[in-house]
Amino acid sequence: MKISFAVIVALLLTSAFPPAVYAQPAHPGQPYIQIPLPIPGIPQAAPPPPDRREHDREWWEHCERLRDREHELRDRLAYAPPYSEERERLEHRLSEVHYEREQCRRR
Repeated sequence: MKISFAVIVALLLTSAFPPAVYAQPAHPGQPYIQIPLPIPGIPQAAPPPPDRREHDREWWEHCERLRDREHELRDRLAYAPPYSEERERLEHRLSEVHYEREQCRRR
């Protein structure tokens, strides 16, 4: 008699409270989608200000110009006479451009 009474009480308690919505697993075959909800009092993520995006675009263009400059210097170096002043100048400039491109990769 005590066991059946405990079972009845347990059934009543579980049916009295609805199951938590967040604890339910996703149905098979449906993708899991997480929708961010705004929480009052907590600042939300926003896109960077326009000046930041402009700066990033300029930086990307600068790195692209360095890439083109490095290719151009390598091409010119291929035809430079060995042990010449021009070759030394091109090698020096190529090393500078290469270093600047490394800075682009690290950013």
